[in-house]
Amino acid sequence: MASPGQVAAAVGIGLAAGLAGTAAMTVSSTVEMKIRGRAASSAPAQAAGKVLGVKPEGERENKRFATLVHWGYGTGWGAARGILSVLGLACTRRLRRPCGPGVGVRAGDTAGTGGGPAGQPVGR
Repeated sequence: MASPGQVAAAVGIGLAAGLAGTAAMTVSSTVEMKIRGRAASSAPAQAAGKVLGVKPEGERENKRFATLVHWGYGTGWGAARGILSVLGLACTRRLRRPCGPGVGVRAGDTAGTGGGPAGQPVGR
């Protein structure tokens, strides 16, 4: 069983990693939006607003809420990842427990679908 200090450290590391990952995603999506000339998506903030019962009024409030949802969601998943690691449920090379896109996919499979090169099922 993990000590409270180990849990706190794992959550702290996860928060820092989530913050860094969110920052990287923000930079890349901002560059992509500028290249394509498109506006930011409002879907994540709309979904969070429905779940939380929040209805921002006005353009400025909508942008502020969307930013809060974006950073809170990304950083929060970092904390969740930290908790998973301290519980021994995280995917690590050390534990030889792989995870992520393509896990269990054999050479020649269509990434993540479990299908062959033409999308045909592959016998397991």
